[in-house]
Amino acid sequence: MRKIAFIVLLLGLFILLLYLNLSKPIELISPENLTSLEENQKVMVSGMVAEERATSNYIILTLDNKIELYCSCSNIPELKGKNISALGIIDTFQKTKIKVLRLQWY
Repeated sequence: MRKIAFIVLLLGLFILLLYLNLSKPIELISPENLTSLEENQKVMVSGMVAEERATSNYIILTLDNKIELYCSCSNIPELKGKNISALGIIDTFQKTKIKVLRLQWY
């Protein structure tokens, strides 16, 4: 009986992880759309970096469409003036922001 429960548990976890990894992110165009999204929802953002600020824990990137990205990356070049594409999640701890999971620049 325990073996069956363990197998069902592993199968359920596998299905949940598969669903989370294959779900499509929402394309975010303007900061006004942030309020309609739920916490921990995946979003895709792209644009040109207008401002780049470094804090003790994050690098805050402000895009030309006024969307702020919080990146805990350490070894990235200066991105001001470059086009980027970022995959992130919505975080509403102190204010609604986007925490970057993956960042590409070109």
